[in-house]
Amino acid sequence: MILLVGGTGYLGRHTAVRLAAGGEPVRCLVRREGATIAGNPLASLGFQVCVGDLEDPPSVRAACAGARLIVSTAHIRFAQILLASAPSTVERLVLLSSQRARSGVPSASVAAVQAGEAAVAAAQRPCVVLRPTMIYGPGDDRNISRIVAFVRRHGWFPVFGDGQALQQPVFVGDVVEAIHAAASGRGKTGGRYDLAGPDPLPFVRLLDLIGRAVGRQPLKPRIPLWVAIPLLQLARAVGVRLPLEAEQVRRLQEDRSCSIAAAREDLGFAPLSFSAGLALSLLQSGSRGP
Repeated sequence: MILLVGGTGYLGRHTAVRLAAGGEPVRCLVRREGATIAGNPLASLGFQVCVGDLEDPPSVRAACAGARLIVSTAHIRFAQILLASAPSTVERLVLLSSQRARSGVPSASVAAVQAGEAAVAAAQRPCVVLRPTMIYGPGDDRNISRIVAFVRRHGWFPVFGDGQALQQPVFVGDVVEAIHAAASGRGKTGGRYDLAGPDPLPFVRLLDLIGRAVGRQPLKPRIPLWVAIPLLQLARAVGVRLPLEAEQVRRLQEDRSCSIAAAREDLGFAPLSFSAGLALSLLQSGSRGP
């Protein structure tokens, strides 16, 4: 039996569909409210739904009981409780982390990812950790889809700093295939694999490709960091909610590129180019062109 954790999230829903194709029974740990999300495919896929919470150890232990394999698309900060709850007979845990582990911007979110990975390294359990970059795909991926919607509606998108920091987004279907490969026994136990698109792109180039895909080449007004960061900090201090925070702007200045050579060799990882993945995302979402 496979235990899937995080099956109601964006990546988790796509992973659930892939695991269903394997024929092995799948149990999903979901929060009570998550079990009844509209459009949740878990019940229709015939999965056993186990209601619990990753902050409630007894419910996690109950979900893990009897699992041959544990696949978690939940935040890596929950790795420690999964490791503690996994039966001694579990063959492998496939855990999703984030490129945020490499960030040099001090923050609670970065520290949480780093702590999660440290817990995995210290546990000496049969784990494979996957580190995707920015995941995008059909529907609301909470990343590229929101830039696409903004460009399509407004015809511009702000660029903080010079816009030359490298981005390497990865298509959700490619991440799912890497998860399936690791779950099928590929990849080295104890390995950490970076997952990204094949080519790093400056942020301004990424915006140009989005504009081309939706038929509306965006204006790219530059906003200096010395203006943006203090204003965002001030807004947070006075309780004004904005869709962007100073921490995110700082991370946008970091190169988010990485080598995927190990994932190619060990997992058979063969990601789509950003242009191809974006076209497929728009096609599957039923939204092409302006």
